Amino acid sequence: YKQLVFLLFVAVPVAGHSSATRDLQGVALLLFSLPFILFSGVGGYLSDRYRKWTVILTCKVAEVAIMLLAVGGFAAYSAAGMTPSVAVGLGVVLFLMGTHSAFFGPSKYGGLPEFFSSRHLAPVNGLVLMTTFLAIIFGSGLAGPLLDWWRDRLWWAAIVCLWIAWVGSATALV
Repeated sequence: YKQLVFLLFVAVPVAGHSSATRDLQGVALLLFSLPFILFSGVGGYLSDRYRKWTVILTCKVAEVAIMLLAVGGFAAYSAAGMTPSVAVGLGVVLFLMGTHSAFFGPSKYGGLPEFFSSRHLAPVNGLVLMTTFLAIIFGSGLAGPLLDWWRDRLWWAAIVCLWIAWVGSATALV
């Protein structure tokens, strides 16, 4: 989702100007990054105060809800194109995804010692880091092709994101 929005924010129409656009990728980066500054400490506090599994499951359910909003945002994009109001909606969802990640990260990594014995901790930590980086790499790499394939029906790309969020929620139950 993040990379798709970054690509879409290359040329956002300027309100009141028929052909003028602005590159708002910097704004998108700020919208995604700012929650880490604002909420990572709170996320760490919650992961220490409550069971990490509870925080993880809550974050994963919230991710599904946020991706449902993304489907709506991309449906609006598919219907109207990139308008200033669509850009604001996509930006809000991007901010929510950053917020989700700021709350999810501390429990995800802090929970590993609680979920696994010290004997298994190093390989599990490596596996979690590897799969996290692979997800980031594949997500970034697939955004361009998804945009090319589904530009007029971009909500399909959000359905893919929603499916990934749902799978993550299901695995949190295991």
